[in-house]
Amino acid sequence: PGVKQVLSTALAGRVAHNQISPLIQALRWRKSAAEIAIMRRSVEVSVEAMKRCMEVTRPGVGEWEIQSLFEFECKKRGAARMAYPPIVASGACANI
Repeated sequence: PGVKQVLSTALAGRVAHNQISPLIQALRWRKSAAEIAIMRRSVEVSVEAMKRCMEVTRPGVGEWEIQSLFEFECKKRGAARMAYPPIVASGACANI
């Protein structure tokens, strides 16, 4: 079950269902030491992956190759998945 369902069950009768979402939103602003460590590691992983992509970027290297390399470098460094799909654009496509 999701957090909202767990809270709804735990707070049944004490908090209206429509009051659960604001509570969850407020909790999202608070980070534990473990969450902060994960966020910092995520930044380190993406910075190193981006540096590697910058090293190989040159005319003739396709956007799809850079995107694939970025994902590979992140996963090689321990990322389980991407938080969102990388956006790689160059040349005339860069301003879309």
